[in-house]
Amino acid sequence: MPVLTQHQRTILETAVKLGRKAAEKGAYNALQAMAVDHPEPFAHMNSDQRILRNLLRSKARLLGDKLEATGRQQINKLSYELAYETWHKLLFAEFLEANQLLMHTDGVAVSFTDVEELYKEEGFADKWDAAAAYASHMLPAIFRPEDPLMKVPYSTNDRIALEEIIDSLETSIFTSDDALGWVYQFWQSEAKAAINASGDKIDGEKLPAVTQLFTEPYMVHFLIDNTLGAWWVSRHPGVMPPIKFEYLRLLEDGTPAAGKFEGWPDKTSEVTSLDPCMGSGHFINSLFTVFVALRMYEEGLSKEEATDKVISENLHGLELDPRCTQLAAFNLALTAWKFCGHYKELPEMNLACSGMAPKGKMEDWVKLVGKVERAEDKTRMENGMKTLYEHFQLAPELGSLLDPITIKADAFTASFEELEPVLRRALENEADEEQVERGVMAAGIAKAGQLLSKKYTLQITNVPYLTRQKQGPILAKYTQAHFKEANHDLANVFIERMILASKLNGSISVVMPQNWLFLPRYKKHRTNLLRIGSWSFIARLGESGFSSPDAAGAFTILFHFINKTPNNDSKIIGFDALNAKSPCDKDLSLKNSTMLQIDQNEVIKSIDSRVTFNIEKTSLDLLSKSAISRTGTRTADNPHFLICFWEVKDFNEKWVFEQSTSFRTQQFSGRSYILLWERGVGKLENMRKSGLASIQGKDVWHKKGICVCLTRGLSSTLYWGQIFDMNVGVIIPKSKDDLVSIWTFCSSDQYSKDVRKIDQQLKLTTATLLKVPFDKDYWQKVASVKYPDGLPKPHSDDPTQWLFHGHPMKADNPLQVVLARLLGYRWPAESDSEMELSEEARELIAAVKVFDGLSDDDGILCIPSVNMEHAGADRLRDYLQAIWGSEWTNQTISQLLDKEDARSNNLEEWLSNEFFSQHCKVFQNRPFIWHIWDGRKDGFSALVNYHKLTKDNLSKLIYTYLGDWIRMCETKKRAGESGAEGLLSAARDLKVRLEAILEGEAPYDIFVRWKSLEQQPIGWDPDLNDGVRLNIRPFLEAKVLRKLPNIKWGVDRGKNPPGSPWGEIRDNDRHLTLSEKKTIRDN
Repeated sequence: MPVLTQHQRTILETAVKLGRKAAEKGAYNALQAMAVDHPEPFAHMNSDQRILRNLLRSKARLLGDKLEATGRQQINKLSYELAYETWHKLLFAEFLEANQLLMHTDGVAVSFTDVEELYKEEGFADKWDAAAAYASHMLPAIFRPEDPLMKVPYSTNDRIALEEIIDSLETSIFTSDDALGWVYQFWQSEAKAAINASGDKIDGEKLPAVTQLFTEPYMVHFLIDNTLGAWWVSRHPGVMPPIKFEYLRLLEDGTPAAGKFEGWPDKTSEVTSLDPCMGSGHFINSLFTVFVALRMYEEGLSKEEATDKVISENLHGLELDPRCTQLAAFNLALTAWKFCGHYKELPEMNLACSGMAPKGKMEDWVKLVGKVERAEDKTRMENGMKTLYEHFQLAPELGSLLDPITIKADAFTASFEELEPVLRRALENEADEEQVERGVMAAGIAKAGQLLSKKYTLQITNVPYLTRQKQGPILAKYTQAHFKEANHDLANVFIERMILASKLNGSISVVMPQNWLFLPRYKKHRTNLLRIGSWSFIARLGESGFSSPDAAGAFTILFHFINKTPNNDSKIIGFDALNAKSPCDKDLSLKNSTMLQIDQNEVIKSIDSRVTFNIEKTSLDLLSKSAISRTGTRTADNPHFLICFWEVKDFNEKWVFEQSTSFRTQQFSGRSYILLWERGVGKLENMRKSGLASIQGKDVWHKKGICVCLTRGLSSTLYWGQIFDMNVGVIIPKSKDDLVSIWTFCSSDQYSKDVRKIDQQLKLTTATLLKVPFDKDYWQKVASVKYPDGLPKPHSDDPTQWLFHGHPMKADNPLQVVLARLLGYRWPAESDSEMELSEEARELIAAVKVFDGLSDDDGILCIPSVNMEHAGADRLRDYLQAIWGSEWTNQTISQLLDKEDARSNNLEEWLSNEFFSQHCKVFQNRPFIWHIWDGRKDGFSALVNYHKLTKDNLSKLIYTYLGDWIRMCETKKRAGESGAEGLLSAARDLKVRLEAILEGEAPYDIFVRWKSLEQQPIGWDPDLNDGVRLNIRPFLEAKVLRKLPNIKWGVDRGKNPPGSPWGEIRDNDRHLTLSEKKTIRDN
């Protein structure tokens, strides 16, 4: 089975993204050209065009586009539908031709060479137009000829733009088995990124894009082989299967590890399967190849006969997104035709969109009942139709979660089974075009309702992942009401819904997130599933199970649940691929890894009923007996409330130090950030009152403990009582005497291993940190050896920590520190006499203070010699020698450059070429020393202390320092020196750019999204409390920095509270004119 290479996927992704944009542009143009959005048709339109326009306007309303009071018809949904249909019609034609399956309407297979010869005489615009028409004829269930969208022509330029994109793709892409699945994921990828960035709740319209994730082939085959494959092998012991089950895992006795599947039918013809979230049909198509092989073997069927029977009897699928449903249908048709080796008519597929709602007025749908002989029967049918209409209104939000069985029939209301044939007849008996379109939707709803009402032997899928916090209000309300114990994630809600659709002894086999196996909030859901069903196996994949970057951070499992009550001997088989680093490695691991086994009843009795294959019986007390844990503060707007301490000049009452993540275990780290606290009565408190922010952990502030990163390796650092954020958990000993032993334990490799045994999710809860055994006596002994004098007092040689003493001779980045000091910067610890520090730190602070008088007054260090000042490297060298004193040697500069990992051999080159890049890297792309230059290595450049870069100092930089350089260049030019003209031109251009920043006209303005118009700075007048990210923008826009730091503006996550000056969207990428700002201030 050929699959796409990474290179091919990249090419296809680029093409699909371009294709979507081109298709959407062409669709909008085409509809506007037909006056679909206009209140009246264009005067030049003929009668056929006017009829088509009216049909399109009707379809737009059925899709949910509004008709405005002015007569103007919205066409957003209609335009998207047309774009999708047009793009995929062309794409499907290419898939068919590449696989030698494209059929002329006469029933003859044709190639593109044939089509090239035929299209003109058949009246088509080009070969693609003809090929798309042939494909539509082959797939009438997907591309309905009577659909008005099929009659909308693109303009020549728009059509050619699409065709060129598809034509650029190599044929081998279209013969790959997984290409169609990637097509839909790539179609949705940009929409997915935009939705995730917006922070919006996810409703039914957004859900397909956000949850779309192409399931890896190894996941699909492992689940199929260990369910359908395992069942068949258990029913045919000693028989070679007619298809290879490559991933089937067997016990030592040769029987399937997944069990014997008692209660399943004995014949393949009686096994029914459903994928309730089928996406592009990956599971459906893989099941097809297995089912046809088994039925051919058992029943002696031909390929064609087996194909028809499997499609009509074994395979069933549902999908929320109607467009994805089309894709799945085409995928199955293509797979079937490739299997048969030729095109053939296929039976009706049991695939349906579960996300369609009746549109328009209820009475129009009731009319679909039509004529019924008995009046009382007609009333029952109409009442049933009303109930159905109301029930399926939620379909776009709930999809396969809906259960039509809940429609209760009685003497006055028809059941769904009675209504289904009525809906089907709607297509056959209607002459009115709008009612026909309504009938098409009715037939689709009927099909979905039919599939939703059945029970299945095997349900198999990759469920959608969506936490409760991200769910839209309708979905959240429904899951709370109907699946309360599972509603923390949509994935778990689907498990419970699938149980309702499962036959007794039926199987549910899914790809899903793993965190519910461990998290306390899932305990009731987990315990209930352990009690009502047999857990056949769990394959733990962990992170990096998917190839797609869209799945970054997803920790997944493959889970098989059997709908039968477990007995006393029920075992759960475990397959562990956690340590495999890539999909390829996990593939191999699932085939070959050692099988683990745990007693299902023992799991129920374990801590929180957590499901882990590392259950160890121990008499040790848990860490929770000796300590408590707390979670931290969530600001709901980190760019506003959290900045690095070096971004602010003066620590006033607005700011407090915040403890955050330490990226490696060390005694004092994670101390880079400060929090806009405003004594606890400012904007953050207002955010808390509005329900957006949460201030937590107050009861442990000012206490000492351990701060543990809640993700990945669980790195630890000592906690000394500051406010802390939600990325860490704080552990506080119940007795101060236990601090050293608990720190010794938590900072050991053993601690993280023990925690990860019980919880492998990406981010832990703080409660989990305490649910590990703590051998108190042992760790007290280790602590007494490691810390005989107790824990050290706070100390750091890292200049990115607010504990840093400021002395360059003991710094991790000495040249960065020296240069900052020379330009007048000082670290918080130097001026905070109340900060608890080690004696060594206090001594270093006192020692370096002696040299404060050598610092520059204006915070400007010019690299070339100007304004009668020495060159920057000379001034830096003098400052270094003064601090190093007697320890200065001829090797000192080389040693310092080595410590900065510099490539340069001298200070001159390092200052000019490397300093700013390294500065941005060390200080997290929030630089406070800015390297301004004119773009020439031999030109003007200066290092400036951002804290001192006032309007006056920027003027000084422009007119004094740069002005002197320009005068020097002018002198050189008059003297006829080579290169002087270029130097002068670059300097003058820099002057113009800096003057533009000084003036502050857009786009060289500062915009602060949490400030009103009258509070926005006029000209260069930055408020340091707003942070480097916003204040540096004019310099990046003007392109006057030596390197562009990795800083983006755009839209921040989340939404502003109602009444915010610039609306709810957190858009930082705005520009305001001086006129706008001056006008509001003048008024």
